[in-house]
Parts: sequence; C-alpha cells; structure tokens
Amino acid sequence: MMNLKRVMSLLGVGALALTLTSCAPPTIEEGWMHQGFRQWHPQEGQAQVATTGTQCYFCTPTAQPAPQRVDGDSDGDMVADSRDQCPGTPRGITVDSRGCPLNVDSDNDGIQDHADKCPQTPVGAKVDVHGCWQPGPVQFKSGSAKIGPSAQTMLKELLIVLKNNPNVTLGIHGHADNRGNDKANKKLAEGRAKAVEQYLIKGGIAKNRLMISTFGEEQPVADNKSKQGRAQNRRVEFVPQPH
Repeated sequence: MMNLKRVMSLLGVGALALTLTSCAPPTIEEGWMHQGFRQWHPQEGQAQVATTGTQCYFCTPTAQPAPQRVDGDSDGDMVADSRDQCPGTPRGITVDSRGCPLNVDSDNDGIQDHADKCPQTPVGAKVDVHGCWQPGPVQFKSGSAKIGPSAQTMLKELLIVLKNNPNVTLGIHGHADNRGNDKANKKLAEGRAKAVEQYLIKGGIAKNRLMISTFGEEQPVADNKSKQGRAQNRRVEFVPQPH
C-alpha cells in the first residue's frame, strides 16, 4: 500500500513538472497542433512517459495565408486598378502596361486617338482641340452675296482639302441677319450659299459633292441688336458629311 501511495505521489509531482518542450506555430499546411505537452518522470530523466491531450490553443496562433486582394479593372483596359496609372480610360482605347493610352493618332490630325472625337479626319484638314474639322464660316457685308478677299483665302484652303479627299461631301448653309423681311433674307442667304458653291465648282469640285441649304434669319449665332452680332449672322457655314 505504501509503495502504491509513493508511486501516486511521484506521479503527481511529475505532473506538476510538466514542461512545454515545443509550442512553435505549425506550418500553414499542418494547421493546429493537438499533441499537447510532453511529460516525463522526475526520477527517470528525459524519457517521455506520457502526452497530455490538451490542444495547444494558447500558443502563437497558427500562421494563416494573407488575404488576397480582389483587384478590379474599373475602366476595362485589361490593367488591374492597383497598377493602373491612368484610370478612367475610355472603352476600346489601346493602353500600355501602365494602363495609359498609347500615343496613337490614326488619322494624323495631331490629336491622339483617345482624345479624338472626330476620327478619320480628311487629309490635310485643320482640326480643333477635339480633333474635329469645321471649316469656315464665310462672312458677308450687309445686303451682299459677294465673296470678299478674306473669304477667298479660307475657300482656297477648303479647296485643297476637298481635292485631297475626293470622298468628302460638303453641306453649304446660307444665313442672314434680321435686317429686312423674312422672304428677302431667305433669298439673300440662298444667294450667298450659291456664290460659295460656284466658287468651289470653278475650283474643280464636282457639283454632286456640294449640298445647299438656306435658313435666312432663322438661326442666328449672335445678337442681332448689335452691329457685331449682325455681322456674325451674315454667313455661310460648312457641314462636312461623313465619308
């Protein structure tokens, strides 16, 4: 009986002498450790005699893989948002590895494709900051349909573009200020449009490429109450047609 009590006592002391030999975090693949603590007898050296079933829940937490960021492509240019240095690229624009539009100018008008609102500009045409060609207008003196020297300079440039682009057609729109009655202004606007048409035909442009429309005083671009405004309204405008 005494021997049994002694053995039980020694086992109790051994239990108190539990030592955590290893509580290092397992690898990602292993997950949590379940072997608990190793135990040994105080009089038998380091020979392991038992292992508790305690889960190692108070060790350094098991390493977990860092959450992967779900990266989007807001502008659809095939460059992830985290790397896109030019967000908001218009759809269909070719970009480089940074997500920035390539320096492409397909119609050679000086405006890169991503900013060009009027692609396929006629060869040699002067465009605005949006890449659009808008020739004219030609302006006239009050009550006149005669083409002046400054108008001829502009029309010569227009002739060059039309000759270099035989597939381009042109709308010719005649206008007037509000001096006089509506009927007279319609006739005057028509005379101005026809004067321009004849100038272009004499310059070598086929009549079937030119389309006349007259509006009289119906579409002012400035206030007819002022001299400057009326001068702006006495005009012929050009509307290039798609080609």
